[in-house]
Amino acid sequence: MTPPFKKWIKTVSRISGKIFGKWSPLSYTEFMYDCEDKIIELEFEIREVKDRMNVYLDILNNIDTSVSELFDREKENERFGISENVDYRECLSNLRSALREYKRIYRVNF
Repeated sequence: MTPPFKKWIKTVSRISGKIFGKWSPLSYTEFMYDCEDKIIELEFEIREVKDRMNVYLDILNNIDTSVSELFDREKENERFGISENVDYRECLSNLRSALREYKRIYRVNF
C-alpha cells in the first residue's frame, strides 16, 4: 500500500465511522456501494446536462452564422451598389420559426 492510499482508507473509515457508527467491513462495503451508485447517477446527470448544453450551443452557433451571413450579404450589396433591401422583419420571423422547430425537435425550453 502506498501512503496516500492509507491516508484515503483512514479518511473513508473515519467518515463511514461517523455515518455507520463503529467501523466494520460490512458498513464500509455498504458505504462504498452507496458511493458508487451516487457516482453513476451523477455521471448520467452530467451527460444529460452536456447534451442539453450542446443543443443550446448548436442553436446559438446557427443564429450567429445566419446573422453573420446577413451582414456580409448587406456589405456586399453596398460594396457593389446593388439596391437589394434586407427585410429584417422576415429574418426575425424565420429566426422565430427556426427556434420553434428546435424546441419541437430537441424538446428544450428557452
